[in-house]
Amino acid sequence: MRLELKRRIAMRSKRFDSTRLTRRAFLGTAANTAIGVWGLSAGLARKAEATRVLTFQTWSDYTPASDRVLKKQTRRFNKKHKGIEVELEFISLNDRPAKVAAAIESGAGPDIVLFWYGEARLYEYSLHTVDDLCNRLSQKYGDWAPAIKSANFMNGHWKAIGWNHIPQGPTYREDILKQAGWEKFPDTWHDLLRYAKDLKKKKLPPVALTLGHAIGDANANAYACLWSFGGKEVEEDGKTIAINSKETEEAVEFMRELYEYMDPSVLAWDDSNNNRAFLAGAISVTTNAVSIYNVAKRDVPELTSKMNHTIPWKGPAGRRSIGITLSFGIPSYSKNLDIAEQYIEYLLDREQFSPWLAVGTGMHAGVLRAYDDDPFWDADPRIRGFKDNAKYIYLPGYPGPPTREAAEIQSKFIIVDMFVKAIQGTPTKKAILWAESEIMKIHKKSA
Repeated sequence: MRLELKRRIAMRSKRFDSTRLTRRAFLGTAANTAIGVWGLSAGLARKAEATRVLTFQTWSDYTPASDRVLKKQTRRFNKKHKGIEVELEFISLNDRPAKVAAAIESGAGPDIVLFWYGEARLYEYSLHTVDDLCNRLSQKYGDWAPAIKSANFMNGHWKAIGWNHIPQGPTYREDILKQAGWEKFPDTWHDLLRYAKDLKKKKLPPVALTLGHAIGDANANAYACLWSFGGKEVEEDGKTIAINSKETEEAVEFMRELYEYMDPSVLAWDDSNNNRAFLAGAISVTTNAVSIYNVAKRDVPELTSKMNHTIPWKGPAGRRSIGITLSFGIPSYSKNLDIAEQYIEYLLDREQFSPWLAVGTGMHAGVLRAYDDDPFWDADPRIRGFKDNAKYIYLPGYPGPPTREAAEIQSKFIIVDMFVKAIQGTPTKKAILWAESEIMKIHKKSA
């Protein structure tokens, strides 16, 4: 009995000791776990602290596939560069100017912003100088397009980096060309006039160049004609008004005559009217980006095999066209100047840039000479005509810089309306004097 009692007491003591040891083990484990958790938290904190976040504010592209590729390439950049996180902020085209202005004026915002046309000149003293980057890119891929240099090179320094431009130019029907008895599409403005006469004579769908208040197409037509004949708003200094010239008279007289053979409704057209008229077969020649062709592939596929595109018409002073240029800007307030340059250089490297161009199906083109012959131009021979477009694009204010005054002249359609006034009966000289007066008002206001 006594032996059994001793045995039970011993077993209880053993169980008690076992429990006590387990508790000690638990406390030890808990302490180690706490240290481990603290160490993990500290490690995560250090990692978060080490990660540098850069924001690129860009537009929501009219070609969604282009944005998808941009996102994919950005993820690849982030994966390749530990401790760096590039974030994309997509905004609407209409919201972009105000958001860029707000960020730069407040000194806080995205590390990279997007400029159109010559907007970088508005913020010259608030932008990081990018001479080394632009020079490296041009050494690797050839010269920058003249319009890009005009937009981004100021007072001896590069203040923004060209990304791409949206090509536009003559869009025409090849089958109508043959019906008119022509083997080759008109190469010069004077050839176009002869062709327009033949189309009207044979009652074929006419030439139709938009001349209403269309910010894209009308300005493109008016400026291209003016510049190709040697006319200009201002001299190279961007200040001396030069619109009243013999060359401007020749351009205006030419457009007045060409209009006689065009669809008369072009004076009221916006940027969509010529697209619809071309797709409906009502006209056979217009100027546009590749968007008419892309819509035709979807909605009127039988038309695509009859369409083609080419470079701008040549005039007495050469071949000129207005350029829709897009550029990267790095505000000086950014704390990630080095990363911003690294990321932009990555996007413009052929390994990234060529695939990005390809998915745009002609909506975007390079602004460095090497990309004039990018393989995507050969994927569809019917957009190949736009591939040399960058050689001939200039910005409002040419041959001077794209100043604030030039932007206002463009937005108020002064050059367009000069042509239209003459077409509607105002004597050529009087129409030019009107334009000169309006241009002088704008320059005097900002003096």
